[in-house]
Amino acid sequence: MLRFCFEPIAPIAGTPADPFSQALSFTLAEQFGKMDAFEGFDPELWEFFTKELYVWEKADVEKVMGIKSVRTLRSCLFAFDLNKKKFAMMLKAYINCFRKAHILEISPAVILFDSIRRLPGREDEKIALDKLEAFLMPREGGFEGIRDMARGAIAEVKGLNVVMTSFDLLDRLKARIKIYARSYDLEFSNFRDVYTLGGQIHMEEQELSVFKEFYSALFNLPETWDGVTEHVERQNIRHGGVLWQFELMHGKLSPEVKLYISFWNFVPNDAEAARRLKRFFVSQSWDIADSYSEIVGQLFNGTGNIEQEAGRHSYVSFSYTKERGPYLTLYYAPKLEREQ
Repeated sequence: MLRFCFEPIAPIAGTPADPFSQALSFTLAEQFGKMDAFEGFDPELWEFFTKELYVWEKADVEKVMGIKSVRTLRSCLFAFDLNKKKFAMMLKAYINCFRKAHILEISPAVILFDSIRRLPGREDEKIALDKLEAFLMPREGGFEGIRDMARGAIAEVKGLNVVMTSFDLLDRLKARIKIYARSYDLEFSNFRDVYTLGGQIHMEEQELSVFKEFYSALFNLPETWDGVTEHVERQNIRHGGVLWQFELMHGKLSPEVKLYISFWNFVPNDAEAARRLKRFFVSQSWDIADSYSEIVGQLFNGTGNIEQEAGRHSYVSFSYTKERGPYLTLYYAPKLEREQ
């Protein structure tokens, strides 16, 4: 499966007519709704969350215009998948919570949780949200965490910090609502705590074993790692942590948890990234283990040297379900050659 993600930017973006590049997203959403390719398109969540999180009032705009990292932050991303098993594309949108949090000077978690509770219906999602809130609120960094992230004081950021939401533009029985929170705490004990929502989600022994193998491979811990001792030091750079995703969906009374690691921050080069991923693939007896390093070389050595440079490997995400086992998504950022 291939996923495409893009930011809608119009010529007027950044001007007084559209200071936060919000206008074009509405035009695109309307056009997408008319396309047969996006089967089951439903704008309900799009209309709801843009009303909740977009910024239009003059006083609100002026309040954050002087904060460069907030002023220039993207408002929205769209994404869609090309899935060989399906012949229709599913559209989803991502909306950032930073700007609204700076205007109200309260935690994005509070803003987002309150917004979701105002959605009509969606009782299953709200039950799952209650569980997430009970876990996250005692551990979240508050407005101070988001403020410190915006001004680059990453060493001061504590706990889990909600930064973004995403949702499917589908009818309410199929649409997922996702909440993303960033953490800079890399200890395995913290990983396990968040992944299980503080023990609210039961982790089978097999799942825990796979989770340990994933963690130790990506952070290059010794094969003899005991699964307890903490080895990974915090990185005090904006993207040098973990992005946690909590998914709410009709029919599920607990959030589904997934994590995204900014892999490029933890490897010296892309060849090493490939070797660490291969280690995990071998532990799971996946066929791709035999060819992954070679594939990476074929894909990326034409635009630089993967033995000397990092960055082609972007994020690596991990989730696990009893039915399908471990599920990894690898994100790449190919280096483009400059035209002469």
